[in-house]
Amino acid sequence: GHSATGTVYGIYAGYVCTVTGNTAYYNGHSATGDIVYGIRTYSGCTVTGNTAYYNGTSATGTVYGIRTSTGSTVTGNTAYSNADYGIYTGTYCLLDQNTAFGNDTNMYTGTGCVLGVNCAP
Repeated sequence: GHSATGTVYGIYAGYVCTVTGNTAYYNGHSATGDIVYGIRTYSGCTVTGNTAYYNGTSATGTVYGIRTSTGSTVTGNTAYSNADYGIYTGTYCLLDQNTAFGNDTNMYTGTGCVLGVNCAP
């Protein structure tokens, strides 16, 4: 997916899943089209100890380093230098011990999320 067209996924997992200890790097570097995801999960997932960096650095669509949905637990991840969002969650998620820096928006959380100690200046 270096210069793909459309939606690009580095790691894609569905609902109520666990994604642990992965690195998503340089996915969709110069993609044109919809969306680039370093790591993408949906509702009820646990995303722990992953690193997402340099995803979508020259892409034309929206770029997420790590993107989860409602009711997910996101802990101990690092997201840096992704084109748009470092870590982006849905509603009612738990986020703790994450580091996000050098992204256009380091961390975006939906309504009702609980934040522990995160570094996302």
